[in-house]
Amino acid sequence: MLEQPAIIRRHSIMVRVTHWANAICLLILLMSGLQIFNAHPAL
Repeated sequence: MLEQPAIIRRHSIMVRVTHWANAICLLILLMSGLQIFNAHPAL
């Protein structure tokens, strides 16, 4: 007898899109925060 292949359940497309949107927003916030930090003359 042949075994049934394992079913791989993946996240829906909406979960994937929102995940990557959040990741991009976090990266933008990090970069803008670093620009503000580097613009301060005392630092």
